[in-house]
Amino acid sequence: MQAIETPDDARAAFECLLKALNNDRSRAGEIYESLRQRLTTFFRMNGFPEAYDLVDEVLDRAGRRLQNTRVENVTAYTAGIGRLVLLEAKRKRARETPLDEASEPQQRPGPDAGDSAKLDHALGCLDRCLANLSESDRNVVLRYYRYAKGEKVAAREDMTTSLEMTGGALRVKLHRIRRRLEVCVTDCLREGCSG
Repeated sequence: MQAIETPDDARAAFECLLKALNNDRSRAGEIYESLRQRLTTFFRMNGFPEAYDLVDEVLDRAGRRLQNTRVENVTAYTAGIGRLVLLEAKRKRARETPLDEASEPQQRPGPDAGDSAKLDHALGCLDRCLANLSESDRNVVLRYYRYAKGEKVAAREDMTTSLEMTGGALRVKLHRIRRRLEVCVTDCLREGCSG
């Protein structure tokens, strides 16, 4: 019989995970958020669009295990737990899917008018949030994402030269701009505004 985890147990596991990620609490928080985003992307790419519960499970397990285990590379260790949770989720899905559903090919429904309106609204929010950026930040982010795959490397090298930045500094700058855009767009979508 599995012991029931109390809120204090969960908090202790969370604190242990943060401490294992970095001794500086604010840096640990940044690493934690980055890890959370990578795990979310990992699960979504593997067919679990609502990945939040799975990500929480991975991070909870990592925190609990780190209370009794010393690990050199916590992010790699957590990624390993993520792979195990993915396998468990796939097995659970296979058990819950009736055989007649599993044998039929899944067809995705085409976009409807509601999806189109949502997309237009989201694009309106993105335009609004881009307009709120400083001109230099807006130019950097638009320039960074403008090029096709084959042209990206050369274009980004040109950017680092023209901005007199290293590649790492450019990525940090872009990460900060993207975070501001993400918060702005999320707020805009939540408020229901588009202009």
